[in-house]
Amino acid sequence: KAKEVFQTVNLNKEIDNFEILQTTLPAGVKINDLNLSLGKITLSVIADNNLSLAALLNVLTQNDAYQTVELSSFAFKPSSGYSMSFVLYD
Repeated sequence: KAKEVFQTVNLNKEIDNFEILQTTLPAGVKINDLNLSLGKITLSVIADNNLSLAALLNVLTQNDAYQTVELSSFAFKPSSGYSMSFVLYD
């Protein structure tokens, strides 16, 4: 039971980091999927255009909360824009 409580307390850091990230997401970027786990955030997003994509990458790489930003998948469809998945490690 104590281990579960400890892990829940530790997720507060990931929640706080995500809340900061969410407030700095550029226009034209939408979150599709989100998974918070101990020490990392898995995030899937869609960027409407290349300017939104560049702004998103800038936000992710300038955020001091994450030690590593891993691009897990990347796709482009003219009808929907850029689809990406990231793993953000703190």
